[in-house]
Amino acid sequence: MSVTHIEGRFNDANGHYTLVVGRFNSFVVESLVEGALDTLKRHGVDADKIRVVLSLIHISEPTRRYAIS
Repeated sequence: MSVTHIEGRFNDANGHYTLVVGRFNSFVVESLVEGALDTLKRHGVDADKIRVVLSLIHISEPTRRYAIS
């Protein structure tokens, strides 16, 4: 069985970004969020264009609406 690697290109530093993050296993999740924030900022995204939404295990309807607004 081979592993498939998918790579994208980051070319829209002018967009708005929302990270929807589960509160489950915060030890792992916090590191992932920090890595995602660091990557976005290194690619030129302003901090005021990044939103982090903390959610429970599932994404509730109000959280989903907030994330896409």
